[in-house]
Amino acid sequence: MADVRSIYFIRHGEKEASSTYNSIYNKKLRLTEKGKEQAERISVYLTRCNIKHIYSSDYDRTLQTSAPTSNRLCLPVIINKGFGERILLTKDVDATASKSKFIKSQHDWSYKSPGGESLKEVVIRFNQAVGNILSDTDGTVAVFTHGRALQSYIARAL
Repeated sequence: MADVRSIYFIRHGEKEASSTYNSIYNKKLRLTEKGKEQAERISVYLTRCNIKHIYSSDYDRTLQTSAPTSNRLCLPVIINKGFGERILLTKDVDATASKSKFIKSQHDWSYKSPGGESLKEVVIRFNQAVGNILSDTDGTVAVFTHGRALQSYIARAL
């Protein structure tokens, strides 16, 4: 196993508003001006952390958040779908229905809608992505990801 000193997990900056919890339809949401400022600020901080590798989910907002760090450190961003947001729904439904399914899934980590992911599945996916970094990467790593996926991973790890 390679020696990883630290992994920094960074949630993407503030994103555009959405009326749905459906991550498939929200994949292309971009950062707001505030989110772009947050991405710049975290890049300044990360320049002091001896980052050797940068990973990101393939969502626009995480790629936008990772870009300033990548530019400052002259490191490529490695896309890893394992760090993607949880897929709650695969059909576009109204905000009330999507919120109801979201709330139900928070209480039952095994719940998933057809074609979607349960929170248990998200944790397994995220854990596999972290495991790949631990086995394949030396040095300090920055991972740009999503709040719900990261919160679920940390909750299960603790």
